Amino acid sequence: MQSLRLLKSKSHGNLRATKYSNDQIMRCSDDSYLPPSSSSSATTTTLYSSNDMITTSTLCDFVSLLPEEILLYVLSLIDVNDLQASCLVSHVWRRLCEDEFIYRTVCAKRYPCLSSELRPPYEPTWSSYYKARQSRFAVIGGPISQSSCMEDITGKLRAAGLVNIEPIYAQKRIPTLAELQRYAGVLVYSYNSSAFLDGGLMGDVLADYVDNGGGVVISVFTNCNNLRNGFIKGRFLEGNYHPIMPARQHDTNGKRPLTLGRIHEPMHNIMNNVKSLDGGKSSFFCPGALQPEAKLVADWSNGVPLVVELQKKLGQVVALNFFPPSCDTGDPRFWQSNTDGGLIMANALAHVGRSSCMKKRRTKRSYSESHKISESIESDRMVRDAQGNWVSEKRALVHSHTCPNLHMIDGSISKKKKTLSAKIFGKKLFAKWLSFKKPETE
Repeated sequence: MQSLRLLKSKSHGNLRATKYSNDQIMRCSDDSYLPPSSSSSATTTTLYSSNDMITTSTLCDFVSLLPEEILLYVLSLIDVNDLQASCLVSHVWRRLCEDEFIYRTVCAKRYPCLSSELRPPYEPTWSSYYKARQSRFAVIGGPISQSSCMEDITGKLRAAGLVNIEPIYAQKRIPTLAELQRYAGVLVYSYNSSAFLDGGLMGDVLADYVDNGGGVVISVFTNCNNLRNGFIKGRFLEGNYHPIMPARQHDTNGKRPLTLGRIHEPMHNIMNNVKSLDGGKSSFFCPGALQPEAKLVADWSNGVPLVVELQKKLGQVVALNFFPPSCDTGDPRFWQSNTDGGLIMANALAHVGRSSCMKKRRTKRSYSESHKISESIESDRMVRDAQGNWVSEKRALVHSHTCPNLHMIDGSISKKKKTLSAKIFGKKLFAKWLSFKKPETE
């Protein structure tokens, strides 16, 4: 494999790109690389590694050497996350990364049905369309007579953090693929056999939406094959887009309700900040088996899959094995609103839509007795400055230990906790841990 390194000639003041194989690159310091032959060369060169921060002036000089058409084409090939990071490099890169050509190319790759469009749908520019779509979601379901269910679902999603939620009733009209291009993800539910105008057409549209980069979250009754038009059929069924194979609905029949069971993927985005779930008096669920390509995220307390995800072409499908409306609708058979059902739905929608609306939030944690933690503590040490004088330097120390009731507050430890830790670890050990020994002056 060839490694591309940028060389800056100090004698000529310009940048040039040179290829070296990995065995030809010699490590000369912590932050630079030099080729083996450079030490004997008459021209002094400085080789910048990919981890170094290039100054804005140097970067502008490098960018000015290439036509903008070529740079725009290169930037259109990188990942969206890298594209967003490139905006922070310089003003020139920011202007190039926000070009309409870049966003049109990104949208064409993520959503192939838009590749032939000259103008973006619903928005004046491609950049505004891409950004607006990442924060817009929809709930599709019915019937209209049970509007309290739709209101409850959208209310729970807004309370969980997804503000831009639009309701779509599919009882009288099935939304088209073009209409679904407004949304990063959709949640689909059905109350009875008359939820959709046609279950087959609903399945065809959803399958096309997933193939073109959309995200779909399905729930109980949409994957229960005993409902006529409340069951998603068509190409969604024939193409195995259901993460849980359709089966006849089940419930606990008024007995002990189901609760959150084993979490197979605790770091999964859907399980972010999820602590509990109570399925309610009936705890409706689909007992079908998993698709062979599906990934199990969490189970119910009876071992039935609760959260399952499935990657299909450019899109994702997540199955939530519970009925989305909560007991706040007045029906105690549904999941209890004092648990995290709304958060699970919001996390699932953001996950399938590849949206950052539900980013992981760091919460303050208190650590119980005998809980192993890793602490980061600022410590002073004495170092020499350029004039040879001893000055104090802040340095972060990391230490893993087991200590009862040791709490971190803004990166520091209270004096009372320090005393408690000193008694456990010993005064000498704790002193070495907190700070370096002050060097003796000459």
